Amino acid sequence: MTLAQARAWANSLNINGSGWRLPRNSPINGSPSDWNYNRPFVDVASYDGTADVGYNNTSPGSELAYMYYVNLGLKAIRSPSGDYMSDYGLPNLGPGQPSQADIGLVKNLQSRLYWYDTRFSSTSTDTAWAFYFPNGGQGSNCGNSDCPPGRQYYAWAWAVRDGDVTAIPVPGSVALLAGGLALLGVVTRRRERLAVEK
Repeated sequence: MTLAQARAWANSLNINGSGWRLPRNSPINGSPSDWNYNRPFVDVASYDGTADVGYNNTSPGSELAYMYYVNLGLKAIRSPSGDYMSDYGLPNLGPGQPSQADIGLVKNLQSRLYWYDTRFSSTSTDTAWAFYFPNGGQGSNCGNSDCPPGRQYYAWAWAVRDGDVTAIPVPGSVALLAGGLALLGVVTRRRERLAVEK
């Protein structure tokens, strides 16, 4: 989808309620507009997670990067020191393999480019941030009708809601099971103690 199509799709969802949107991106240093645009493959900062353009960014403000590295536990093509890592990207996606994978609770994750709903710079109206799931890179993509001819790109969309990215809620059934197991442990220990006392 184009960025506009992806945004419209996410905003129109009504699955267990509304409030769906595309992921957001914010500067890694926490400043509202102070982006670090160091170039991949040139600057060491592109690999060590301190640049907004690059790899190994685990900042919760970069929601897709945070999901990739922290929530899903995936690796970039380069380590923070710049070394090549052969187990990067989605697992089991070598030559001739399908371009998607199931990772934990996430089904059909595509080894493709995904949109952020954030402009790449304050001076650009046609370029948005994007995250590249094949190798863990973060950069830009030209995403609307203002792009020069032949430069309007399409990407995948991942809809999120506030709280989905940095805090994964524990389902009620799991919490109930954990409580039940804890109670069972208390009862078992009490019975063992009473048996010893007798």
